[in-house]
Amino acid sequence: MHGYEGVVGNLGLDVVQRFGHFTVSLGPRLAFGDTAFTSAFFGATPFEAALNGRVTPFRARGGVTSAGALGALTYQWSEQWATTIYAGYDRRVGDAGDSPGSP
Repeated sequence: MHGYEGVVGNLGLDVVQRFGHFTVSLGPRLAFGDTAFTSAFFGATPFEAALNGRVTPFRARGGVTSAGALGALTYQWSEQWATTIYAGYDRRVGDAGDSPGSP
């Protein structure tokens, strides 16, 4: 499918520590996109705003779109098997956070 042309990226940096069979990792996350991406996903043209009736036109510019953190806990059962659980939190920032469609 083709919906837009643009550049997006994600950055992350984790601290990883092993405790016996357990491995814990935790670190910040940052997502960004250029204007083509943010306009497609967070912008609202005057026509779209008129159709919706609840939002105002909004021109989203490129930049950082979200910031957050991710943590994971892995249990190593054997050399072949491991179980990992993870949880994260992201908050929209910049024009993505200011978008009329953002909660």
